[in-house]
Amino acid sequence: RRVHGDASPPPARAAPAEASPARSPAAPIEKFGTQATTATRIRVYRNGDPRHAGEELVVNFKRVRDLSQLLTQVDAKVRLVTGAARKLVVLSTGARVKALEDLQDGGVYVACGGEPFRSDVTYSGAQ
Repeated sequence: RRVHGDASPPPARAAPAEASPARSPAAPIEKFGTQATTATRIRVYRNGDPRHAGEELVVNFKRVRDLSQLLTQVDAKVRLVTGAARKLVVLSTGARVKALEDLQDGGVYVACGGEPFRSDVTYSGAQ
């Protein structure tokens, strides 16, 4: 700050920043702001119940952050007779879902409690 009557020169200003090099057309464009995340729709059946039509569930990854939260949602929707939903199994392969990343949009799953997955049952409405 200059004081009135001070003959000293003003402080030096910072040098202007160098201009960024031109971006090549092949470089990816970074997007800023709100990005829409898509929800995943899955169909879940009760383990061992051939008459259960299945429940459609929309998994929003902003609200469901881990597998235990998903199992809580599945339990509230499917209402297993054998107790709380403890695991999800892919209907077509019998593989256990171990992480949210394993879910496929439009996938068909079976909710199991403490009992083993019943692959011998034909689930109604399942492809």
